Amino acid sequence: MFEEITRVSPTSATDTVTTSAFTSMDNLMILWNGIPDSTSDHTGARVRLGDGGVIDTGSNYAQIGQRDSAGAASGGSRTNVSFNLDPQVVAGKEEWGFLNMINEPDEIKTWQSNCICNDGIGNSNGLTRGVVSGKWTEKTNVANKVEIYNSESAPNDFSTDSELIVLGYNADGSNSGNSFFQEIQTDTLTSAATTFDSAQIAEPKKYYFVEASFDSTNAGGVILMRVGFSGTISGGGANRYNEAFGTDGTQTSLGKNYGIVAAAGQSRVYVHAMIVNNSAREKLIITNGITTTGTTSSTAPVSMEGCFKCVTTGSQIDMFQFTNADGHNLDNGTMTIYGSD
Repeated sequence: MFEEITRVSPTSATDTVTTSAFTSMDNLMILWNGIPDSTSDHTGARVRLGDGGVIDTGSNYAQIGQRDSAGAASGGSRTNVSFNLDPQVVAGKEEWGFLNMINEPDEIKTWQSNCICNDGIGNSNGLTRGVVSGKWTEKTNVANKVEIYNSESAPNDFSTDSELIVLGYNADGSNSGNSFFQEIQTDTLTSAATTFDSAQIAEPKKYYFVEASFDSTNAGGVILMRVGFSGTISGGGANRYNEAFGTDGTQTSLGKNYGIVAAAGQSRVYVHAMIVNNSAREKLIITNGITTTGTTSSTAPVSMEGCFKCVTTGSQIDMFQFTNADGHNLDNGTMTIYGSD
């Protein structure tokens, strides 16, 4: 698993957040939670990298990506790579995302990012999601410095609540053994039930990674993921989802939060979720789900990419739930929750 290399938050409002030079590793994961300095600020995170402790601002980057379910857009000879393709036309948006990068010497550096933004505070405002593949043409050295900067014109700034975290691991096993995401608990579903609930988490964390698998016993409905507080599923929300690379669906003004995380089908379901759980902010969740649709190679699996938010503030998520929207049973489940502050 990835261990923490470095992290940084601004000490004052700024349009640039930069790590110090760090001892790099050959696989990097970058976590970014961008918070605008005010509800009138526009933010749009871009990524730059550096070697020898110096950020490369030259035209040495290229990207291709997709916002929501719009057509792909690409660009070369760039001075940056978008973390999210959202133009940030709505002021006050908050960003949450991660990217995974191959960082070996003598190789062009490549990565893919997943990033979402809330379209404003409250469950009447939805979300935007983006997936971007980027490259940096530096081949001689590894990246040992990361910069996130705001592409929007001044005075639009990131607040001191923003956070940039760099994680890494070496494929040869020369790691510290101190994983960033520590296993908190594993919950199991041993008999058929309409919901698969986690136990309440005794010490909630700012960041969660959740992986779950279970049997969907009926072809009807879709699989939902919900979050809760103080051991109870609660809090309004909104979501965005995309089944089998089709057109995005959206739902807003939800009285009870949920994300549509997988198709149903009488098959095994697998779900991964990355969550930022800042007590003072809306909770932002990125999900990826796969439904196997049988055990033979004659049928393709069904994918579900999506995101959702819970608008509850003043407390942290301390439980998770999976359920079928039509009330059909789930069975034979395992849910493992990892977390970190």
